[in-house]
Amino acid sequence: MFFVTFSLVAKSPKIPEWVTDKNAVYPDVKYLSQVGIADKKDKAKTEAVAAISRYLKTTVESDLSTTFTAIDGKENVSVIDQTKISSEIELFGVQFTEPYYIRKEKKWYCVAFIDRAQAWTQYQPIVEQEKIKFYSFFNKTQDNPNLLERIDNYKAAWNAGRKLLEVLAFGRLLNPVAEEKYKADRENVATIPQQLSMVIQESTLYVEISEDYENMIKNAVYRQFSEYGFPIVNQKSLSCYTLKVDVNTNYSFDGEIHSVYPQLSVSIIYQDTKSMFEYSCSQKKVAAYHKDKVLKNSFTALANDINQNIKTKLRESFNF
Repeated sequence: MFFVTFSLVAKSPKIPEWVTDKNAVYPDVKYLSQVGIADKKDKAKTEAVAAISRYLKTTVESDLSTTFTAIDGKENVSVIDQTKISSEIELFGVQFTEPYYIRKEKKWYCVAFIDRAQAWTQYQPIVEQEKIKFYSFFNKTQDNPNLLERIDNYKAAWNAGRKLLEVLAFGRLLNPVAEEKYKADRENVATIPQQLSMVIQESTLYVEISEDYENMIKNAVYRQFSEYGFPIVNQKSLSCYTLKVDVNTNYSFDGEIHSVYPQLSVSIIYQDTKSMFEYSCSQKKVAAYHKDKVLKNSFTALANDINQNIKTKLRESFNF
């Protein structure tokens, strides 16, 4: 009698290639992908999506910070809302591998991946929408003969342009070749700060001052507006605008004491009718036995106010 013994050995399932070499299955040139590892199956998928989200957020923020710093020469820190990232990923149509369990590690593995070409097809209409919005403002910046009035269009174009650069930064991650077709649009956005500066430099001012003391107001006004970039001319016929400075000392004399309650207003006027900028201030009442002293003190206070505060108002009106 012969006994035959069969030994049944269960073979372990073959480990998917993407577990050990993700890029071999999902090459970067075609896919945007990340691995998720967790102790539960569903959590591995969640972790994979979260990894893509972190990658997108970090890369886009770094890209935008570098871009905006290069444009305006100032250090910029761009922060993209995480909720926005999540919604973009849903739009891109994220897909998953079947999660794989490695017994000895007691961990589930999963790859979340986005097909770059398919994602771009879904995303391009958003890029086009932001591009149209940007040019709706940008194209208006050249039409208005009132130079300073163009600034509102530049501001609107800049805000829309920043949004366009943001969506293009996402687009560049999805499909760098397709996004490169928008190079000229990125360059147009980048020109806006320089164009705004040129508007200021072309906006010549003729200064009219109603009252002064030893040229205190004139010197302060000339200094602050010149430093900001406005050219000041000596003939009204050569100017684009009138810089009108109205000073009211509210002077009074009771027979013994000279009193002044100084007030000042500054306006940039277009064609003698339209105000493009306004600033006003008033100072504390000044009193003395000598008229010359109260006038000198009051005009000194007004000039100091101009030197200390008017440039801030100019930035609020004409900067981004």
